Amino acid sequence: NEATAERVAKRYGLPHKVEQHEGRQTVWTYFERGSATSSYAGTARSAFCRAYVLTFDRQEILRDWQRQEC
Repeated sequence: NEATAERVAKRYGLPHKVEQHEGRQTVWTYFERGSATSSYAGTARSAFCRAYVLTFDRQEILRDWQRQEC
């Protein structure tokens, strides 16, 4: 309820995805992806993907954020 879209962009860069919801909210999504790697035992850890979804109001103030699996 304090951070602005400009402040978030300066800290984290431009979002990977931007959506307008009903003309009142803007939703930014950042994706964090990891790749599968194998260990010394030869087993592979699974790849992962997380999405950080940030919701801004009309005045570009951050009102909500959520971490989700992709």
